[in-house]
Amino acid sequence: MTKVKICGVTQISHALVAGEAGAALIGLNFAPESPRRLSVPQAQEIARALRRRFPGPAPALVGIFVNATAADMRRTAASCSLDWLQLAGEEPWETAAALEQPLIRVVHVAPDETAEGLLGRLAEGARWIHSKESLFLLDAYVAGRHGGTGKTIDWELARRAAREYPLLLSGGLTPENAEQAAGLVQPWGIDVSSGVESGGLKDEAKIRAFLAAVRRADGGLGADEIKKEGRLWGGPGVHGAS
Repeated sequence: MTKVKICGVTQISHALVAGEAGAALIGLNFAPESPRRLSVPQAQEIARALRRRFPGPAPALVGIFVNATAADMRRTAASCSLDWLQLAGEEPWETAAALEQPLIRVVHVAPDETAEGLLGRLAEGARWIHSKESLFLLDAYVAGRHGGTGKTIDWELARRAAREYPLLLSGGLTPENAEQAAGLVQPWGIDVSSGVESGGLKDEAKIRAFLAAVRRADGGLGADEIKKEGRLWGGPGVHGAS
C-alpha cells in the first residue's frame, strides 16, 4: 500500500487534515532556506496536536534538515518528538550512518540522469545505511534548491529504482497526476509539498484530493480500511525493518 507524506506543514489544522485523510508521514521543515521553515516551538505544537488527535496509530513526524550537524538534528528530534530525520542537503553518508533515528535520504535527480548513474548512487548510499531503517527520496535537481520546486523527475527512471530500493517519489506531484505516478512507479511512498498548496499555504481540499488519488492507484482502499488492516503507518521493504 502506497504511503503518503505531506511535507512542509506549517499549521496545526493542515497536519490534522492530513492525518484524517490518511497520510502516513508529515514533514516539518527546519531548513533555514525554506519558506516553510518552523521554529522548534511551532513544531512542538504541531506534534502535540497530532498526538492528542491520534492517540493510537499517528502519522509519523519527519524533520527535514539541510546540511545541519548530527548534534543539531538529534537535539531537534528529541525536542519535537520526531520519528524520522530527512537529510535534504549535501550531507556526507557518514553523517547519515551515524544518526540513530530512522532516516530518509534525499537523492536529487537531474534531467540527464541515467539509470546506471542513479542506481549506482543508490547502491553507494545503501552500503552506508543498510543496517538502519531508511528510505531514499527521489526529487528533482534544481541548482541552488533543496526541494519544494514543483519539478518532476523521469518516472520511468524512478520506477526502475523503486524495483530495487524502498523509496519515496517526490517532485511536481499534484492531485491531478498522483494516481498516474503511483500506479506507474509503484514506490514505497509518495511525497508532496507545493502540489497541495494554494498561495504558498497548504490547501485542505488539495490534501484530501491528493490522498484520494493515491488510494485510487492502490485499488480504492480508503483511509479507514487501511487503518483497520494495519497497513497505514509503516510497512515492509524498509532497510533494516522486518
